[in-house]
Amino acid sequence: MIRQRCYDIVMHTPMGERPGWMRVSCEGERLSGELHLLSHTHPISGRIDAAGNCRFTGQIKTLMHTMHYTACGRLGPDEVSLALHENGPDYRVDGVARAEGRAGE
Repeated sequence: MIRQRCYDIVMHTPMGERPGWMRVSCEGERLSGELHLLSHTHPISGRIDAAGNCRFTGQIKTLMHTMHYTACGRLGPDEVSLALHENGPDYRVDGVARAEGRAGE
């Protein structure tokens, strides 16, 4: 299971791909961390099982509003695949784990 990991991610939107990053820490089934998209970083919190299946909540600030979402998907040692659910369309988020020791956001 993932203990601490940072991923380079892309959120797929009708306006195109939006790059960002996500940092997660797991303690037992508890997941916490932060998601950085659209030039803003916000905390995330939720649950993860031994297979990497996860569910967490957070928010993303856009130019027009703040989007509160629930994300469901899988965090693996090498990649992430999520669906972000809001009161509207779902957004797919995919990414790959950063190489160990890679600096910078």
